[in-house]
Amino acid sequence: MANNLQVRLWLAQGAPLWRVRLPTGVELYGSHRQMAVANGVDPADPALAACRDDGTMHYRAPAPTQDRSRPPAAEEEAG
Repeated sequence: MANNLQVRLWLAQGAPLWRVRLPTGVELYGSHRQMAVANGVDPADPALAACRDDGTMHYRAPAPTQDRSRPPAAEEEAG
């Protein structure tokens, strides 16, 4: 099982993320605020004031800078 730091490292290295299949009837919300409101929390509740859900991405992995068409060992041999 990977933790948040490991996932960020994978993203920084350009690794693809896997998709999780949700069980039937389970919804995935776009933000904590959407999930809370869908579960009955008042949208004006002060607890939701700290939610960062203005649509911006708070972490974006940098684009890979090296050629990923060959495995790293092949790059070292090609030198």
